Amino acid sequence: MENLNINGKRLILTEINRDDLPVLLEWRNTETFQSNCMSYSKKCTLNELDDEISKAYKNDRYVHFIARNTRNSAIGTSWIYRFNKQNLTGYTTTFVSEKYRKSHYYGAEMFILGCNFLFETLKCRKVYCEVHENNNESMEIFEKLGLPIEARFKNHTSAGENVYVDLLVFAVYKDNFYKNTFVKRMLTP
Repeated sequence: MENLNINGKRLILTEINRDDLPVLLEWRNTETFQSNCMSYSKKCTLNELDDEISKAYKNDRYVHFIARNTRNSAIGTSWIYRFNKQNLTGYTTTFVSEKYRKSHYYGAEMFILGCNFLFETLKCRKVYCEVHENNNESMEIFEKLGLPIEARFKNHTSAGENVYVDLLVFAVYKDNFYKNTFVKRMLTP
């Protein structure tokens, strides 16, 4: 899927390439990324990140994006994974860098663009998103979207010494997604 771009209201999601690795590495090695993305709990090098992404594509990653705002500033990353053609389901994950985390609803727009891609391009009927219960920014977005919790994995992920947090799996149903006022605003040019 070379040169895949998704244009949003204030963001462009572009499939990653080698030039994006340094900024992805910077984000990948932050405490915020490591605490919110359960598979990534230690820092890595540029070569290790390249290997990590290659393995993810071989395993279950469908596409990996970098998000840039209208000023062409890299603000975050998002990926689509576990796409299931038979069941018409898929997963999306979004990460917004520290600099942009608390403003502009960039995370919401990235999430909505990812869901829209899964629904419209891949013809999914249902999209999942995994979130740790202590990820307040994501929880706020999912609450605003009215997403149901499909599953809760109790004490799933380490959040420090002898501290574990639940992993929540939210579901987005295509029929309900496009009825949401917030989604409509984000998808309207």
